[in-house]
Amino acid sequence: MAVVDIQSEKASRVAQEINAEYGEGMAYGFGADATSEASVTALAHGVDEIFSRVDLLVYSAGIAKAAFISDFALGDFDRSLQVNLVGYFLCAPRVLAVDDPRRH
Repeated sequence: MAVVDIQSEKASRVAQEINAEYGEGMAYGFGADATSEASVTALAHGVDEIFSRVDLLVYSAGIAKAAFISDFALGDFDRSLQVNLVGYFLCAPRVLAVDDPRRH
């Protein structure tokens, strides 16, 4: 299992907890910024190097800020779009391509 967070130490900590519960080598922690094409590409290469396949991608990165539209700053709205929409758009094809037989 690949555990990914923008803060690599958090991903590593969760991976260690999974390994303690289910056995060493079950999980690996990765740091990646879902809004960065270069970061997501590096993540996909890391996943490919360790696992050589992807069975399932769960994209759970997201930002939810509650505010009246009149109080919602454009920068906050843009960041939400980047993480919630663009992040998935970047991650899905790159990570799922790891297991694409057409790439071989």
